[in-house]
Amino acid sequence: WPASPPATGPQSAKHTAFLNMYIPAGSFTAAQAAMLAAAQRLFIFEQLIIFPLYYLPGLRGLAGGDGRAAKFPCSISWMTRRGLPRHCTLCFWNLGWVCLMRALLKDGDVAAMSFADWLRAGFMMQMYAAGFTTVVLTPMKGPDVAMGASDALHCYAAMLYVFDHF
Repeated sequence: WPASPPATGPQSAKHTAFLNMYIPAGSFTAAQAAMLAAAQRLFIFEQLIIFPLYYLPGLRGLAGGDGRAAKFPCSISWMTRRGLPRHCTLCFWNLGWVCLMRALLKDGDVAAMSFADWLRAGFMMQMYAAGFTTVVLTPMKGPDVAMGASDALHCYAAMLYVFDHF
């Protein structure tokens, strides 16, 4: 996917200044910026597609989904625990992470990474591990949309993953 066009206006200037506190301007190549844009699009697409896959009749029961037993309202964790929403989440979420890792790890050029790059990489790996634990290793078991006793690890990993976004 091509990189997004640059934003203009006062909001984009504030956003750029905020980002420059963490990642100095010019520290990404055009290829890395394109990978970041691809990761962003994959993550957003994954979040948008799971809702129709979980709720729309005809789709909600496919691949082991909830079918007529779909809950409303429910959390993303509940929605993506099985069926097509789970398969799409596993596919697009992991593809997004591959793009993000390739961009931030400078496509494997370890010698070109600075100390700050290694700190960002460490944070990113911790975030991926928290998300992987939440999404892949410990999907919600229930018995209902409220967390059951068997969902404790999922709950703690999900809290860490959500906190990582701040």
